[in-house]
Amino acid sequence: FSFDTVVALPKGAVYSHVKVIDERPDKSDFGRMKIKFSIKKLVTADSFSTELAAFGENLVRKINPKADNTLLIVLRQLYVEGNIKGLVSTIYFDADYYLSTPYGGYQLLFTVDKLNEVKTTDVRRDVNLLFSHLFYTVANAKVALPKKDSLYTEVQAANRIADIKKQFPVYNTTNYKVGVYYTLEQFLNNAPGDTLFKEDDHYVKIGNSPHFYYVDKKGWRNGRISEKDFFAVYNGERWFKSTSDGSFGMEKDGDDFYFKAERKSINAYNNSPFMALGYLAGGIVGGAIVDVVDVTVASTVNTMEKDADLTHMDVTEENPKTGKGPKTKIFYLFKIDPINKAFIPAKRLQ
Repeated sequence: FSFDTVVALPKGAVYSHVKVIDERPDKSDFGRMKIKFSIKKLVTADSFSTELAAFGENLVRKINPKADNTLLIVLRQLYVEGNIKGLVSTIYFDADYYLSTPYGGYQLLFTVDKLNEVKTTDVRRDVNLLFSHLFYTVANAKVALPKKDSLYTEVQAANRIADIKKQFPVYNTTNYKVGVYYTLEQFLNNAPGDTLFKEDDHYVKIGNSPHFYYVDKKGWRNGRISEKDFFAVYNGERWFKSTSDGSFGMEKDGDDFYFKAERKSINAYNNSPFMALGYLAGGIVGGAIVDVVDVTVASTVNTMEKDADLTHMDVTEENPKTGKGPKTKIFYLFKIDPINKAFIPAKRLQ
């Protein structure tokens, strides 16, 4: 894979240098794609961070940047699957974008944590679209003046998410407490609401989806606990996350908790889903960008938005163009985002 210019940057960019800190657990490749009858890994000639930084700087060299600032990208995850599961390709991207300031530190522009699905014959073009338009968005942005007490060093920027997670006990232990966790807050604090319950195995097409029951003072079952009434259960061996379709296993991988759930997927995709804010609209959180001027916005048809209600999964997604719900439910791997209290789809499983 090699980066290629897809869009031209506007004159007067707010940065002239690019630095990338690659925090991905596995840096050997950034995905795979099907080419004819074989599956190939997506790799770059040099390290991905080096080539992404060079690509960003090559873009601004073609124009006259108005500021000698450094754009700092902290890349936490990038994983691409091109045509592995039929005609649908996926790009999962998790990163922070910072801009250097006259005060010597960096201000957070925005953070992106999003899975996008595209119908394409060559997902490499869409990867180029993604990064080209993100560079365009930053170059063309109006940036709010930073507060000195809100700036980050490079080390602080690289560790921002990990440092925030230190306040949540469940992310900092393997000694999980057995019990029923009725709310997200109980889960984050490793403090179950009930420690007595009973469990029955219940098998569905993707495995065990157990049923859980209240227990009375004598130890007898006292009614089933509805999936709508609890967030998660830890039975002493593994976690189970409630969804509207049952309770499914949840695992901690690295620094995050993941679980499987069904969502209705829309088999109609915008082939240019990364037009600047069209991509960021469903994945951008916070930051210092206050406006982007002269940007063509092309929203994705299928943006797996985060769920506001974390007690169960919403599976009522509709096609915004037709207003009609799709016919097929797809299993996805979701990540729990404790900071924004959201579910983030990270991988399409079928």
